[in-house]
Amino acid sequence: MKILVQKYGGTSVGDLNKIAQIAQYIANCIKNNPNRKIIAVVSAMNKTTNELIAKARELTPNPALRELDQLLQIGEIETAALLAMKLQEHGIIAESLTAAQIGLTTDQRFGNATILGVRRQNILSLLKSQEVLVVTGFQGIALNQNKTMQITTVGRGGSDAVAVALAAELKADCTIFTDVDGVYAVDPRVVPNALKFKVITPVQMIKMYQAGAGVMMGRSVEIGAKYNVPILVQLSPSFGQSDGGTIIKNPSYKKIESSPYAESAGLGIKPIGMIIINNVPNQPGMALKIFQALEKINLEEIMQIPPPIDIPASIGIIVKQQDMEKAIAEIKKIAHGGSILLEGDVNCYNDLFSLTLVDPTMINSTGYLLKMTKALSDQKINIESIFSAQDKLGVVVKENCYKEAAQALAIEFGLTNK
Repeated sequence: MKILVQKYGGTSVGDLNKIAQIAQYIANCIKNNPNRKIIAVVSAMNKTTNELIAKARELTPNPALRELDQLLQIGEIETAALLAMKLQEHGIIAESLTAAQIGLTTDQRFGNATILGVRRQNILSLLKSQEVLVVTGFQGIALNQNKTMQITTVGRGGSDAVAVALAAELKADCTIFTDVDGVYAVDPRVVPNALKFKVITPVQMIKMYQAGAGVMMGRSVEIGAKYNVPILVQLSPSFGQSDGGTIIKNPSYKKIESSPYAESAGLGIKPIGMIIINNVPNQPGMALKIFQALEKINLEEIMQIPPPIDIPASIGIIVKQQDMEKAIAEIKKIAHGGSILLEGDVNCYNDLFSLTLVDPTMINSTGYLLKMTKALSDQKINIESIFSAQDKLGVVVKENCYKEAAQALAIEFGLTNK
């Protein structure tokens, strides 16, 4: 019995017409290969999750995470049931199942749970009587101290992680269907002639994800690497014909420098918020108080402008745009308390984008920085900030010019088809 795991994201199943197209594609896969079994992992229909969150926050600004997970499971259940119905219309023996029904377990971190395991025998038993199992992505189950089952969600993009975890447990092939035909050196929706990777290693993919490439969830790539599951990323049949997509897999380490694994540079793009904290006293413990206040917020980058001795410093903090409001509130608690800052010392900017060049061959960033700054200067694009690490170099620009900046950098670093 050949098992395929296919994941369909929110845009792939964005409306009833797209769900019908997916059902036709899966039905053809089964009819052309009668010995094949398919597990289709589905996300909520496009914008459904955001709409459910908006409803919750309209009632209460801080909904309990447990109840939010209870609410959000609705989206995936809706998609799974609709797809199963359409498959049955095509004569396919199909059944929709929740995470609880297939036995996908997680820890108890509501809103961002980690997958712990999958009941393999349970799924194999279900496949004996079904041609297709349509499984809810994004969610799992956890047992609390009273052994009561709790619904959990595994974070944005979590359907990817569910699909790869199932493929790992079942030793199955895994395809992630999305709205772009593979992994590109830069977002093709911003740079239309971007280069596409045929093969990419998990390490490079994770770095691209961290830099802003949204095509794959980082945790799903980690699972694939750990259990040696090749992941094919390609265009969903609800968007058109794929020309092969991109394979994410571990290298064979045989003459890697001349193999298709030889990694090229990539440019990540993401919206960010920036908080500049001025007049931070140049004394022991001052930075500690700031970062203690931001302990529960995921900081993207941190920059310090070092002062001469005994002169106040400035600290720049980059956060995700959705975390901006919470970060500002925590910083202003310190300001109002008068322990470090005055309220006027905190400047906030929420109309920015980071552009991060990720290149495994980058050792000394000086040459890269000169090329980057020249490319943007030639386009008269102002750089708001610069940050760097061992194999990455990034700039921050205003939202109104990030597309032009990305296109200029893509051309400068050879990330486009000439």
